[in-house]
Amino acid sequence: MCLNVENKSPEPPRTVVWYRNGKNVNTLLKRGGISVVTESRRRTSNLLISKVTTKDAGNYTCAPSNAQADSVMVHVIEGMYFICSFTII
Repeated sequence: MCLNVENKSPEPPRTVVWYRNGKNVNTLLKRGGISVVTESRRRTSNLLISKVTTKDAGNYTCAPSNAQADSVMVHVIEGMYFICSFTII
């Protein structure tokens, strides 16, 4: 699963933090298969989750330091693959 965000702000963010159900995704890293790739110059951030299970469902929020956070609700149906994308203005 890949959640992709494009930040339309004129300046790149200093930081981008991802949350699932209000908890920083860094707390999920021990599960393995989770990575965050942020490209400040392109103003994009991707949350990549491999080996998705129904436990990965929830409300995912991307919070750049220079824009309002935005969220998407992710539903996981076993055996299905999908990609979500949203833009922060």
